[in-house]
Amino acid sequence: MPVTGWRSVSVRTQVLERLETQYNSQKEQLEKEKNITSFSSYVSNILMDMVERSEILSRYAPFMSEIGITDNRIILDDKKTGSIVEIILTNKELFCRDCQRNDCIHVGFAYSIPTVNKTLREQGVTEQKVRE
Repeated sequence: MPVTGWRSVSVRTQVLERLETQYNSQKEQLEKEKNITSFSSYVSNILMDMVERSEILSRYAPFMSEIGITDNRIILDDKKTGSIVEIILTNKELFCRDCQRNDCIHVGFAYSIPTVNKTLREQGVTEQKVRE
């Protein structure tokens, strides 16, 4: 039975095991940096981050869409400006050729695309350098 203010949810065993492995490997750091002192708090924090990302994405999704992705290039359609935008991966960082920046809304949108994040992780990019 969950503690007051908490509810139970079921997840696949494989997902739970991956989360537990991540939590255990980062336990001390999480407690120091984010005051996360339990596995349930860790999972809640991850879920809240995902909800916040989804909310941010929903604000921009009507205006932007992915056209295509290659190994080091992401092409976006920015309906707000009526332009096709090219994002390139250079020095393990995304860079918008349209804005000539690495921290514009186009780069932020590109980081929110799951296939882009997966590709970046596979290429050893571990830190997103997007500033809001």
